[in-house]
Amino acid sequence: MFSGFSRHQILHLIGVFVSGTAAVGSIPLIRKLFIGAAQAQEATNISTYKGRTIRMTTNQAPQLQVAQLNPKPYNEPVKLSIDDKRIDIIQDQTSGMYHTYLIPFKKYSSPTDAAKDIIDLRALGN
Repeated sequence: MFSGFSRHQILHLIGVFVSGTAAVGSIPLIRKLFIGAAQAQEATNISTYKGRTIRMTTNQAPQLQVAQLNPKPYNEPVKLSIDDKRIDIIQDQTSGMYHTYLIPFKKYSSPTDAAKDIIDLRALGN
């Protein structure tokens, strides 16, 4: 099968194949293409508060348990928006409480509670 190739050429082809496979596996965009539909499900919860639309999208993909030297103290499990404007929100890993930079010194038990406070504060400013 490989009789026309020298040993050096065969080893070179194997090395290129192995390094190419490792490179493709490390690119997040390429990995997203290969995630099955069952792994990439998202659940969306839409509610209305004082005439504003709150959209909360929860990522249902299984979390990879990877040992890290410096693990993050926070998680970003949800995407939150008010009237289609994204609101950055994070969840503290230790307490499970949510934080947003818009109201920095307050903790919330749910992203929806944070969105309601943001709507209330914006109403006060108008």
